[in-house]
Amino acid sequence: LPDLGAPAYTPSFFGPQRYSFLAASSRGHSCPLIAGREQRPGPEACGHVVEWSPREARLVLDLSSAYPAEAGLGSWMRSLQRVAADPDGACQMILRDEFRVHRPGTPIQHVIWACCEPQREDERTLRLGRLCLRCSAAAPRITQVPADEHHLQEFAGRRLYRVEYPCATDAEGKLTIETRIFTR
Repeated sequence: LPDLGAPAYTPSFFGPQRYSFLAASSRGHSCPLIAGREQRPGPEACGHVVEWSPREARLVLDLSSAYPAEAGLGSWMRSLQRVAADPDGACQMILRDEFRVHRPGTPIQHVIWACCEPQREDERTLRLGRLCLRCSAAAPRITQVPADEHHLQEFAGRRLYRVEYPCATDAEGKLTIETRIFTR
């Protein structure tokens, strides 16, 4: 589950076109599109730590200010928690996103990036080498992304994979997505 790293820098990366680069925009990160909108740049869009518990291996972030007003986002809470190891001793991580929006039925694309080609185990589970993702959202769409087309230095000559889970909020404008990350 990569961070795309820095692109090969060009002068336009440091100007008004900065967020047209995949690595600089939220399109290049494992974060959702809300009502077709990406996250907005700037310090006013930063998230806040709500809870950090190293003992329980739990982090909760309030990311409600990350999107422009056009997305209609009321709140977005993201948590990551390690859960007890399975019988083989492998731990699981649970990524949980809770959205509240102003308009019922708002489309939300849950996005995960992968370094290796995802293999479908079933409708909701993908295998990425030894790593598996099981998402409570709808069946994913997988898109190959040639790293060289986006000048991604750390992945030169490789393909990356954008995994998108299309979802929509309920009649109350709420949506919770849980992604379990585990090894096999």
